[in-house]
Amino acid sequence: QTCALPIFIFAGGMSSPTNYYATVDVYDAGSSQWLPGYALTVARAGMMATTLPNQGLIFFAGGENSNGVTNVIDIFNLNTNQASTKPLTVARSYGAATSIPSKGLAFFAGGRTGINQQTGQSNPSDVIDIYNGNTNIWTTAVLGVARVGLVGLSFDQAGIAFFAGGFETYLSSPIADTDYYTVSTNQWTSGYTSFVQGSSYATGGTLNNKNMMFIIGG
Repeated sequence: QTCALPIFIFAGGMSSPTNYYATVDVYDAGSSQWLPGYALTVARAGMMATTLPNQGLIFFAGGENSNGVTNVIDIFNLNTNQASTKPLTVARSYGAATSIPSKGLAFFAGGRTGINQQTGQSNPSDVIDIYNGNTNIWTTAVLGVARVGLVGLSFDQAGIAFFAGGFETYLSSPIADTDYYTVSTNQWTSGYTSFVQGSSYATGGTLNNKNMMFIIGG
């Protein structure tokens, strides 16, 4: 995940079902140095990560470890070199995050709240937690369909955030729909079909100067 100027951040992860990491490695490409002193408050994998470069903020939200899912959001401020935490409204992992930096908005959507012990299936969430860095206020919205393994993207200049694909359960077909938020109208639109076929755990990117979005694999 990138933030501010030439800064790259790598956080958390796991090497086995019982071994999770709280390590945060920060690389400053401008000085070609690794910066010490950062750590997650909870060791975990499956986090949602995004940035608000204008505020110098990096977010690592939710995730899970051998104790289950967590609602912790670790927030690192590279401008003040301080760390803080906030809670997600619903603890969950393997959701998606994105941001609209020019508007100071960060979004954390979907994910699983745990595993159903009887069926072995993920319990999907439809919650979207939204942070406004200009007002320092958190709000919520809901996805059209609760889902896990979705992808989050945005067009910064156009002021649009997208959450696409994912799945409800391992036995269900991947979802082909997209939910998107438009800043100019302050509205969410659900059910827009953005895939030739459904996709989950895909990766994607955007070309903001051309308002083009790419979603690959899954």
